[in-house]
Amino acid sequence: MTRKGLIEMVQHRLAGGNTNADGIGKYHDEMVAVFIARAFEQIMYQVFMRDKSNLDLYAKWYDGVPVVYDNNRHTYTATMPVSVVQFPETAGIRRIMPDRLNKGDMNNSYIPVRIGAEEAYNNLEAGKLNSKSGYRLIGKTIDLIFHNPNVEYLSMLLVPPFDELEDEDTVYLPSGQDVALIDMVTQLMGINKLEDQANNNVAQ
Repeated sequence: MTRKGLIEMVQHRLAGGNTNADGIGKYHDEMVAVFIARAFEQIMYQVFMRDKSNLDLYAKWYDGVPVVYDNNRHTYTATMPVSVVQFPETAGIRRIMPDRLNKGDMNNSYIPVRIGAEEAYNNLEAGKLNSKSGYRLIGKTIDLIFHNPNVEYLSMLLVPPFDELEDEDTVYLPSGQDVALIDMVTQLMGINKLEDQANNNVAQ
């Protein structure tokens, strides 16, 4: 299902299956998207807690990310094209590698290096790392360690939050979680409380 399709499905369910413009129009696209984004992040965190290896299914490739040299810090860097879902241990970054569309080798993926461990990493001989390059994340900036200066572009496999997706991007949800997502959106929007209040008023 696409991002746009998921928004429309939630609008349809919130409108009680009412397909006319007035019914669906009560729930504006952008408003619904905001609450889907919150619910989506909760579901992604549940996926991470169960088995973070499954996160690749929810990731998206971003190719042609330029590498630049920071003259002030004497470091090669790249900027992530999107933010990622905030998992522990930068798990939202599934892979960084030389541009896969320009003969990039999957076996040359960069190794994540925790902030504070750079000195120990830099003191290791490149041969002991099998010439593996590393990276550390600071905000949306990625510092590249042992970077090959001949690599000018990178490919990144990232788990973007819902609000970073394009309308036609595919959205994957774990089996059965579409109902859970709609329930979460309904709760976040306070619709259940409004309906209960309306029912109480009618009963009175």
